[in-house]
Amino acid sequence: MSSSLPTPHLMDDEGNQTQGESAASVTHGGLRRRGRLRSIVWEHFEKKKINLIDKAVCNYCKNALVARSSDGTKHLHDHLKTCQVKKEIEATEFPPAKKVAGEKGKNAVETHFDPNVTRRKMARAIVMHEYPLSIVEHQGLRDVMSSLNQLWKPVSRNTIKKEILDMYECERAKYISVLEQTQGRIAITTDMWTAENQTKAYMAITAHFIDDTWALRSILLR
Repeated sequence: MSSSLPTPHLMDDEGNQTQGESAASVTHGGLRRRGRLRSIVWEHFEKKKINLIDKAVCNYCKNALVARSSDGTKHLHDHLKTCQVKKEIEATEFPPAKKVAGEKGKNAVETHFDPNVTRRKMARAIVMHEYPLSIVEHQGLRDVMSSLNQLWKPVSRNTIKKEILDMYECERAKYISVLEQTQGRIAITTDMWTAENQTKAYMAITAHFIDDTWALRSILLR
């Protein structure tokens, strides 16, 4: 006679119950952590300690919101709905689709595919999630992209590297302009480390300042 154990229940950050995975199988990588499933909203925020207080820094406008575990994530979702910088980026990269007449009077959606936008989005995802550059050469990802749009042409790691560097220079110039207009003081911090699988050393330079809305902002300069 055999007996089966009940399926464990997990809770996500919104308090919703999920099934199908034990706590032991939930890892700390990606969007998962032990015992709880991490909200998708954290793809748009970076959690930092500011003045010993947990803060969620928006990846778009760099505003810092409270991020204590007791606060939940509803206010983060609300911020994404009203974030003007995020809206401007989406309006530029994803113009609204047009409706055209289809068969038998039915409406069809006319979409516009821009490989340059897709390539920039892929570069942004690689930076945001710290994927290796070689991911663009993985056959599985290439099959997915081709299935979404047959006009998509595979890119190499060198192409995506150039895209990331161009994106960095664009963002750097934009934020240097912001720093030049800052009336208060700017604090500069550095972080140095050595890659585990390489002998190369790296150093990051970050500027911290209070903006006109009295929000603490941090900008990666190099």
